[in-house]
Amino acid sequence: MAFDHGVLNLPLAQRGDIDRQIDAHKATLKRDAKAERKQFNADRAAAKLALAGFSDELIARLSAKAGLTVTQGKKKLSSMAYFEPSKILAFSA
Repeated sequence: MAFDHGVLNLPLAQRGDIDRQIDAHKATLKRDAKAERKQFNADRAAAKLALAGFSDELIARLSAKAGLTVTQGKKKLSSMAYFEPSKILAFSA
């Protein structure tokens, strides 16, 4: 939020309702955070679906490339689908 120096030179009584401006700003931040969470949850569901479509051969290759066993690789990919769904979606695209 940048300072408007023209407004800063006005007396407090003429600047407007600062509380209303703060409330509007907080509402905007809350609305943006809610939209971001909604998108993240949608990406998480899509990543889980994409991971379910991975073949055992692909998981074995990815696990070997990362130096993991197949079981560890499946667990790691599942964790990535939950916490970092964008990485799974970028790989599957």
